[in-house]
Amino acid sequence: MSGFGHPSGSSPPLDPEATALIAFCRKSGQAKSFDVGEIVFREGDKCEQVFLVEAGEVELTLLSGEKKMRLGNAGALSLIGLAAAIANVPHEFTASTKSGCKVVAVSSAEMRKYLQQHPESCLKTVQSIGADILDLSSSVIRPLRLKPRYPKL
Repeated sequence: MSGFGHPSGSSPPLDPEATALIAFCRKSGQAKSFDVGEIVFREGDKCEQVFLVEAGEVELTLLSGEKKMRLGNAGALSLIGLAAAIANVPHEFTASTKSGCKVVAVSSAEMRKYLQQHPESCLKTVQSIGADILDLSSSVIRPLRLKPRYPKL
């Protein structure tokens, strides 16, 4: 969900760290295309790749019991699966295409290695993931009044 793109289409210039990370993905990754309605990855799948969305839109959902909850959409220049790759854990949500999509798939191990070698990009990435968490908290979790997954320390 972490993204450098902006839904309005009139995005400001990217900072040098974002530009470098996107260039790394394009150089190191493998281009893939998905048709409408295809699954990029499922909640619970092992996170083997991070996906840079080049074109199209991806819907992010998770299951709560039998209810499918929409977390949001990821558009051009969004990185999906990044938090799971950094933490080396299974995907926490399902990513499926809302339109035909072109993505670049980068191995999770290569992404972790890149971020270890580029601390400024790593910091920007963590800040972006933090912003995603705050957005989810206010738009999805708080309205449901769910108990926190982990107790406060």
